[in-house]
Amino acid sequence: MSVRVVRPDGFVMRPGASLTAPFASLASLSGLRVGVLSNNKPNAPALLRGIASGLAARYGTVLGPVHVKNAATPYSDQVLDGMLKEVEIVLTGAGD
Repeated sequence: MSVRVVRPDGFVMRPGASLTAPFASLASLSGLRVGVLSNNKPNAPALLRGIASGLAARYGTVLGPVHVKNAATPYSDQVLDGMLKEVEIVLTGAGD
């Protein structure tokens, strides 16, 4: 089984490449904006908002846009482009 990692900016990792981030470590998360992309499965919005709230309380991040939609269709390019411009951290995932 292979895993394909795709970032919202269109970067696709090569199979077998290291998952280590190619960017320098951040000294702090304070002030960074966190966006949420939820697939609206049961508990997903609450889970992701809870994680975002925890990051804000513990590290001083700021909640940015929260998008919730049906899991059956992908987010539009407009939403993904907006996230690239508006936030530094994106939380996405599923909850059941």
